[in-house]
Amino acid sequence: MDGLITIARQIYALTYKNLVLAKRNYTSTFLRVFASLFFILLIYLCNEGIKARFAQESYVKDVPNPDPVELTGIPACIPKVDKGCLTFSYAPAPADEYVPSKEYTTFADFYSELPQSMKDACTTNGLSCQTANCQTDNLPGCEQCCELYRVHKVVRAIVKNNGSSVSSTDVFPIPPEKVRGFKTEESMDAFILKNMNYVQGSYVFFSPNNNTFTFLVQQNGSSADVVRGDWTNPFMHNTVPMQIVAHREISKSIFFRDENFKVQIAIQEFAHPAFVVSTFEGQIAPLFLLACSMFPFVIQMNEIVSEKELKLRQVLSAMGLKDFSYWMSWHLFQSLMALLYSFLLVLFGMAFQFRLFRKNDFGVLLLTFWMFGQAMIGLAFLLGSFLRRAAQAVTVGFAVFLIAFIFYFVVVFGFPYGLYKTQAPFSYQYNITQGVYTRKSGSADVVAEPMFALFPPSLFVKNLADLGALTATDKDLGIRFSEAYSYCKVIPNLCNPSYSIGTSWGWYLGLYAAYSLLGLYLENVLPDAMGVKKAPWYFLTPAYWGFSEAHIVDDPDFVIEESTDEDVLAEEASVKARANGEMEEGAAIEVRGLKQTFTRGRKPFHAVKTPWFAVAKNQLFALLGPNGAGKTTTINMLTGFLPPTAGN
Repeated sequence: MDGLITIARQIYALTYKNLVLAKRNYTSTFLRVFASLFFILLIYLCNEGIKARFAQESYVKDVPNPDPVELTGIPACIPKVDKGCLTFSYAPAPADEYVPSKEYTTFADFYSELPQSMKDACTTNGLSCQTANCQTDNLPGCEQCCELYRVHKVVRAIVKNNGSSVSSTDVFPIPPEKVRGFKTEESMDAFILKNMNYVQGSYVFFSPNNNTFTFLVQQNGSSADVVRGDWTNPFMHNTVPMQIVAHREISKSIFFRDENFKVQIAIQEFAHPAFVVSTFEGQIAPLFLLACSMFPFVIQMNEIVSEKELKLRQVLSAMGLKDFSYWMSWHLFQSLMALLYSFLLVLFGMAFQFRLFRKNDFGVLLLTFWMFGQAMIGLAFLLGSFLRRAAQAVTVGFAVFLIAFIFYFVVVFGFPYGLYKTQAPFSYQYNITQGVYTRKSGSADVVAEPMFALFPPSLFVKNLADLGALTATDKDLGIRFSEAYSYCKVIPNLCNPSYSIGTSWGWYLGLYAAYSLLGLYLENVLPDAMGVKKAPWYFLTPAYWGFSEAHIVDDPDFVIEESTDEDVLAEEASVKARANGEMEEGAAIEVRGLKQTFTRGRKPFHAVKTPWFAVAKNQLFALLGPNGAGKTTTINMLTGFLPPTAGN
């Protein structure tokens, strides 16, 4: 009972010590505790960017009642090269890089300004086509010039009336210098290829006449851009307006020949659910929450190895501290910090109204983050047992951090746990007859999942992906505490998966216990800061559990090297006279045949050669000797840092 009380007092004292140190180092403690706020803020900013990126994309939204959108005109081009941009180009035209700046009321006016080569090509029975009526006459030989005239009329109407509609009187004409015509489609294509990102779109008109007007709209796929935070769709932003405006002006100027004729065209999509979830929950959250949750891991690694480097545990052990008390207090303090960190992380996430935090049960989120933190505490303790320097701990901590990110990309691509609603786990196959997923029979398919789960971040990524996917749309309601194990209500055809969120809690606790016990074992069997280690079977000995006591027999006859100093010999004789007896009443310490032997190249090296001396009470005692005489080794044995090879 006294031993248990001592352990409890030591745990309390060490935990209080850790809290006092945390208070003194308030800056680092604040950063450690409130780092979650920084990550949540970072997620919020990235989420706002993603929402702005897809603000105009309906396929990432639930659209139950789509509104018709009236398209009135061709938007102005956005310069992407130094010389500016063209709103559109067209063919055919009287000449290459032709600017349609002039309005012609009659064909004769248009014909009079054609190049001579074009006039020579436009003849009928050897006579000029200047007096031809392109609206009524069907004169062989004049077709090419009439086609150019009809195209010019349509292009001029597009330029002049751009933006007009039945419901709107706003007109935003296109400056003629923002339009270029070309003699043929081939010459226009060559110009576009030579001047990349210069032309927003183009028309190609084919043999227009009074009965048929065929045209082709070419789209510049690289013309998409961000306009006031909205990412434009080239097809809806450029191509469809070009098509609508051309239809309207062809109808007005060629077929109806009525300038007051109005055309109203609107586009309305089908009602549909979100086809692709491109939001914070589906893309950004798992990556940043993984980084956020692993942030304390590097700090834990540094703390545990720093105390080892400073020999703090050895110093406290010399004053009677039990190893169990030391490690229990460390785990208790780190667990409390992990709980506080997880609580604040969930709280900040709810404050920012993220779906992942708002829709999933608070208890599900808190346990998931906390249990993962516990598993990482065990992993930090295990890895810390191999390290001796704090600088090494930071390096290893960041290495584990980077490995976790590699596992993140592997797991989010579906291996080996699958993806919610899109890909079954690697170890499952679809049963056609039953319409459900069942386990594969091959052991190679099944073993990948538990092997990945031995590294806590891989299982944590799976949890985050589930939490995000089950809250990504308005219809998804998240995971209730009662469904954390089964998923039966949220994924009916994949009920009771092997690695649900609830199952992961058990994995995290198991990994925490396994890593902690293995780390404790390695702490004892690997050399400590003083080079001391225990036998691999130390925990099987009765003495380790306190069921036996050490019995030391003083041997005054054993001598490694005889001293030649008379005072030393006299002191040895005085102490040897009390061999196997009680200490002298006035002595504070008696050293009886103390020996420390090391091995160098399989040969024994005696660092301390069985001295016998006493240290009187209330006196200053000086231990003198040259370098290598064994002074430090003797002090380390006296303080308990180094167990003696023999002696008392």
